[in-house]
Amino acid sequence: MTEFDKNIWLSMVDYLTVHHDGKVEFTFLDGSQIELNR
Repeated sequence: MTEFDKNIWLSMVDYLTVHHDGKVEFTFLDGSQIELNR
């Protein structure tokens, strides 16, 4: 894959949570999560 594919993204990600401190949590459809800290 060489570029962003919206359909793949939407088929995997359930929702994002953005916290006031800049942390972003990605929650996937299978229930797994990853965090990004700024």
